[in-house]
Amino acid sequence: MNLVESREIFIRDGLVTGNLGRQAPFLQHNMDKIADIERIEDKLRRRDLLVDEALYQFYDKKIPEHIASRKAFEDWRAEVEKTDAKYLFFTDDDVLNSQAPTTGDFPEVWKLGDLKLPLRYVFDPSSDDDGVTIRVPLAALPQLDAIELLWGVPGWRYELVLQLLKSLPKDIRRQIVPIPDTADSLFDELQPAGGQGLLKQLCQALNRRGVMSVTPDSFNPSSIDRYLQPQICVVDDKNRIIEKGRDLQTLQIRHASETRQAVNEQQGTHTEFPEHFAFSKNHYSAGVVMKQFAALVADASGEAVSIHQYTDVNAALQAHRIGVLTLIKGKLGAKKNS
Repeated sequence: MNLVESREIFIRDGLVTGNLGRQAPFLQHNMDKIADIERIEDKLRRRDLLVDEALYQFYDKKIPEHIASRKAFEDWRAEVEKTDAKYLFFTDDDVLNSQAPTTGDFPEVWKLGDLKLPLRYVFDPSSDDDGVTIRVPLAALPQLDAIELLWGVPGWRYELVLQLLKSLPKDIRRQIVPIPDTADSLFDELQPAGGQGLLKQLCQALNRRGVMSVTPDSFNPSSIDRYLQPQICVVDDKNRIIEKGRDLQTLQIRHASETRQAVNEQQGTHTEFPEHFAFSKNHYSAGVVMKQFAALVADASGEAVSIHQYTDVNAALQAHRIGVLTLIKGKLGAKKNS
């Protein structure tokens, strides 16, 4: 094998792929840069931002023609970096087809009140993970809201609205053709922070346009492209995957027996309402800040209560109601006996 071939193999296999066999600041920076661009491509659902051949051309231009092995490269790099430590660092211009587009409409975390859940984007229609995946601890699963989830990722929301309009029955679709024009005209009227679900707001927008027969049940969200339906990845307290799925209600029902249990109990019992009692507080678990809800839970005798923490607000309220009634009954019984 001649020097030219050896050099090309070294650059392609050792540098472009990151398989140099040792840690180097320039290589870590360059691989991170490539990973960043690939994440942007996943969000934008395109594969034309990263110029693969440009990676080779960058090194080919920078590295002298006689360098064809790791030892020769390392000796040369040591000298070069004495005067320019970032000589081999990629910039966006080195590896991008065009200026990197903004991805502000593709958040890294999903915010639901105080709950912040990490997101991961995948662009691979053949994969079950295609689209966006929300990683949620099992304990926080009851705190997800299907109506809020339907708003989806802001950067994909127009396509979501378009496909929801196309899912309407034919007699309603006839009233809103051309559907892309309708989607354009009503899109800016939608307010994710308005407290109402996407389907209800779409109905109101169509009502204002004279389409009075549409209701939230008229839409068929299950017919939209899979990537527009967020995937929920349920993990345990050690971040191990328990289950993944796109039907939140099914996941919540399946794990209800676990998530409705108290997550911890405060020592001691009370026969009167505690002086310091806060119903809700933030709690850190599995890398996520979630809500915990305190409840006064009646003991087996029905004469005293202790404070338990839940992550399911409905379970907490149900237990708390019984606990409060227990205290009231005890207080009334004490007065009667006196």
